[in-house]
Amino acid sequence: MIFTDLLDDGTGSGTVVCKRHIKSYYLAASDVYQSAMFQNLHKSPSKWSETGFFGSKFITAVISGDEDGNISVSAYQASNTAMAMVEADIITPSTDPGVMLVNEEAPGRYIPEVFFRRINEYGANVQENAKPAFPVDYLLVTLTHGFRTEGDVMFSASKEGLAFPVENRGGIGISQEIKDIAKQVGVSGKQSETRGLFAVSDFHLLTYLYGLGVLTEVFCFPCLFVRGN
Repeated sequence: MIFTDLLDDGTGSGTVVCKRHIKSYYLAASDVYQSAMFQNLHKSPSKWSETGFFGSKFITAVISGDEDGNISVSAYQASNTAMAMVEADIITPSTDPGVMLVNEEAPGRYIPEVFFRRINEYGANVQENAKPAFPVDYLLVTLTHGFRTEGDVMFSASKEGLAFPVENRGGIGISQEIKDIAKQVGVSGKQSETRGLFAVSDFHLLTYLYGLGVLTEVFCFPCLFVRGN
């Protein structure tokens, strides 16, 4: 899952507001709760687990402003503990983004004692009861990520100067239509020997074809044409 909270800082320089940092939060309590819900829906099979599942490979990525005002990507997961607490209805997001609430016990809902450890004002490592609330950072796992900086791109239509219209741009007058497919693959007009190869190596074209439902296994195309290159 990828979501953004980009907000222009008003300087006119293309920089954005930094909302997520060490003095505020990295993922809000509601974000962590939602991540844990999706991870519970997509658990990883494991033959070594009594339940047949352990953890999840579901990742949450945030596109937000960094401390320099640049747009950056950060990747996270909710911990296995968070997954279990959400599944057992033990926690609820707070209106304070940095705090997670522990639910009250009620008929049909058993809430065990929840503790967390922290360094107090005297430098001692102490254990505290998490009720009624505790820092959401205890449920968060920070992941590493990276982007390719050199080498050929996977979707190589741009090598022939081809670009299929981007989806979800109706508000600015850009739409995807059947006639754009003909234009992309060169049905009309002169066609180079390699145009057919590069034309279908376009992410937006492939997602459009998939949405039409006229082809099966359309996503095998990128691998085929990358190897062809």
